[in-house]
Amino acid sequence: MSYSDAGVKAAQLHERFLIRFFNDTRQYIARDWLGSGHRIGVKPIDTEMYAKLAEVRAKVHACLCNNFDTEGALTAMMDSLVKYVLPLLDEEDPAKQPGYLAVKKVSIFVTKIYKVLGVIEGQEDIGFAVKAEAKWIDALNEFRDSVRLISRNKAAPDAYLKLGEEVKAKMAAMGVTVTDGAAASAPKWANGSTESQFIAALVAFRDKVREAALGGAPNKDYLGFCDELRDDVFIGLGVQIEDSSTDGKASRWFAGFNPASLRAAAAAKVAEGKQKAVEKLKRKLAKANDDLAKNKDIALPPKDLFQKDKDKYSAFDERGVPTKMADGSDVPKSNAKKLDKAYSKAEKAHAKLVKQAKGDLDAYFAGLQASIDALAAEIASAEA
Repeated sequence: MSYSDAGVKAAQLHERFLIRFFNDTRQYIARDWLGSGHRIGVKPIDTEMYAKLAEVRAKVHACLCNNFDTEGALTAMMDSLVKYVLPLLDEEDPAKQPGYLAVKKVSIFVTKIYKVLGVIEGQEDIGFAVKAEAKWIDALNEFRDSVRLISRNKAAPDAYLKLGEEVKAKMAAMGVTVTDGAAASAPKWANGSTESQFIAALVAFRDKVREAALGGAPNKDYLGFCDELRDDVFIGLGVQIEDSSTDGKASRWFAGFNPASLRAAAAAKVAEGKQKAVEKLKRKLAKANDDLAKNKDIALPPKDLFQKDKDKYSAFDERGVPTKMADGSDVPKSNAKKLDKAYSKAEKAHAKLVKQAKGDLDAYFAGLQASIDALAAEIASAEA
């Protein structure tokens, strides 16, 4: 059996896709299809999905009959079915949304094959067994979404306190009593299960939000709490949170991950973001250096524009524009027009730059150089 780095990464990626697939298909099937005005019936996308399912079923059957080619069967399902279905579940155009029956049929097939291969256990028709902690993950994630929303709306502290009371009441309805104290809440449950870890995380997050509200913390602090919950607490519990870019739209969670693989993925994402930020700074620095060089050329007084060409010209007018060629002959009229045009362009650009520099070109260039030095220092710091 291969345990190479590439093999481990492939397995982790496969795991993430599979968890996402079952989470998304469950949520998709659970929508209120009758009440949403969605047209019931077979659409072209459904026909296409059924055809894709038949194709993959045949491939999987052939692989399993071929000395139980597990890798081939998994690849067929992942590449030809799972990755095909996932983008369709986020489709906003009703005409392009697959029917829930087609999605359900695909999900049941994938689940059955993984059961045959011993990857999935339990009696669930779709996906991995739904664990007891799911309701607490939902509660914690919903609470976090609400905190993010009211924070972005610049809510008053009372809004956070009210939200905390609503969470407290919801927890009581779910069988957990929370007593607010001077130091921390006192949840009452009596086991050390994974479920209790999520209850503890919910209580701790509520305490943090409540304490911040009582202390009049600024709204931006709450967003920091939410990021910490997503990037530290949830990951430590094997849950990946995917935030929506649309305000008010619920974030999605995917449970069942190995915390170590999630942390590695998060670290890789941070490193990628850092690299992109550095590349952006480098582009900004390159542009700043180009602008500095161009402005230094423009800063040259227009009368000195043609002084570098003294080997070509022997006489200049009061503006510094050449009037005689090196051999003493007059500058040809066609060339004279071009020289006049170049002078006028340089004169306008110079006047504009002087105005922009408020008459002090030395101070202006010193400022540009200071900005360039600051960018270079920022890049050096980021790369350290």
